[in-house]
Amino acid sequence: MRFFNDWNTRRRMRATGQALILIVMTFMGLLLFLGLMVDLGQIFLAKGYLRRAADAGALAAAAQFRESRTIGEMTAAALEVAHINGIDPSTLNVQTCKEGNPGPDTSLCPDAGDMPRKKVRVTVEIDYPLTFLSLLNIYSVHLVETSVSEAAAMDVVLVIDVSESMTWDNAPNPALNYWEDPANPTYCNTNNTCEPFAHVKTAAAAFVTKVLDRTLAVDEEDRLAIVTFANGWQDGSQGTMLALNWTNDRATALASVNNLMVYDPGTICPYSQYGCDDPASPYCPATLDDISIGPCTYANDLDLGTGIRSLNENRLSCPRTGDIDTLDGNHWAPDPSAISACNTTNIGGGLHYAGAQFGVEKRLDALWVVVLLTDGAANATFGTEQDLGGSSQDLIFPGDITDESDILPYSPFGFCPDGTWVTTEDSVVSNPHLRFCQDGDVDVVHHYDDPYPSNYNADDFARDQAKYVACYATSPAASCFGIQGQGAVIFTIGLGNEILVMDNDTTNGTKPYGASLLRYIAALGDDGDADTDMCEFETDYTKSCGNYFFAQSGANLNRVFELIYSRIFTRLTA
Repeated sequence: MRFFNDWNTRRRMRATGQALILIVMTFMGLLLFLGLMVDLGQIFLAKGYLRRAADAGALAAAAQFRESRTIGEMTAAALEVAHINGIDPSTLNVQTCKEGNPGPDTSLCPDAGDMPRKKVRVTVEIDYPLTFLSLLNIYSVHLVETSVSEAAAMDVVLVIDVSESMTWDNAPNPALNYWEDPANPTYCNTNNTCEPFAHVKTAAAAFVTKVLDRTLAVDEEDRLAIVTFANGWQDGSQGTMLALNWTNDRATALASVNNLMVYDPGTICPYSQYGCDDPASPYCPATLDDISIGPCTYANDLDLGTGIRSLNENRLSCPRTGDIDTLDGNHWAPDPSAISACNTTNIGGGLHYAGAQFGVEKRLDALWVVVLLTDGAANATFGTEQDLGGSSQDLIFPGDITDESDILPYSPFGFCPDGTWVTTEDSVVSNPHLRFCQDGDVDVVHHYDDPYPSNYNADDFARDQAKYVACYATSPAASCFGIQGQGAVIFTIGLGNEILVMDNDTTNGTKPYGASLLRYIAALGDDGDADTDMCEFETDYTKSCGNYFFAQSGANLNRVFELIYSRIFTRLTA
């Protein structure tokens, strides 16, 4: 019996010992599992922090890439952002398609035939220390995160006023031969001395260099086009046109800017300063049909035998609007409607070409930008449906019609309402606020579906074309009046005092024709909604605000273009 008792006792003791071993092993397993879970949790948290640091670093590097910084500068920017996010990486590499550390990343390169893109890859590595697993001689784990970011490419259209007023800073010299006069576009275009236009070209060239900042076109991610505007109906260099199609070649763009010229009708008006009262004069046309449509240079080599050339201070004139009453027995009544073919500030036409450009080789992933520069108010448009029924050389004006049953109805070329065809010097002197093809009140806006050309004018045309450029293609703002546009950003630059000429309204207070239009376009071009105007409470039109910029002279334009580029850069990196 004693034997069995001892055996049972030893068995119970052995079972108790085994249980203790199992309990100890279980606790050790639980402890190891708990340690592993804690370390894994810390690793996952570290991975999250590392992911945020890599993403932020990639954004910072892409912002520097936008500015054509070196790989070292991009790396420094990414490293600084990593430290802000609480990460002190053991290794941080930045790579682009062409270069990087340890080398370029060809996976960031575009497919064959595609334009380059501003892609950058940031790789962040750390050795993260472990806690419990260090008991098993596992002291750290190597963590790696990568992130690819891309700075948006830009498609920029420069819209530049080339009207004859771009020579008005040059004082005319009647003592010189006309073709050597500094105020003559034919002369100053040749030697690039037209002012303020020479300053416009210099500032535009500096802006082009910032946009197209790669030495080689094959490396350039951005594109640029140039539109120029003068009158609304002549073709080629004399009218409103696309001067340069999309290019990513800096040299090509700079050459195009250098080749820009001020509008020049190329002909001297066929009458003297005091009217064509000498039928034998070579400047007097034989018939009404010989008087050219559109503007001519109001200057003659000699005036009335004095040996001194006459030069109108406004430089251009319109023969068909002149007060020529008789010639060879023919009675010629003044034709005020012809003034609409002579005006040379077709702002709406310039915007139209800019908006259309975004439909050419469209890049939906690019930032679309228009920069509009003008030194005056809108006074010209493209033709109406009636005008465009025939050749521009066959434009019909009231003065052409001897029998009203021949061709009716007739109208001025383009949108130039009756009552805005100011033609005589006396009418301008008595009311200096009048502007051709403007209704005299910038607060009164008409829309294209209103009856025209009875009230739809050049300013209205420019506003509608701004909608075409800036309003969104889907769900446009109420201020777009249903016009679905391209959704581009617009910056406007008003140059000189001509944009500050006040309108004729006395009810709501006078406002400047040109500057008011430019501020409207800038408000619309900021976010596609003209009702959200950052200049709303700024009454001084010489102050830049929002997307509207004012330059008192051509010498101030470099700074203005720098500010605009800075605003574009903010949009790219925000």
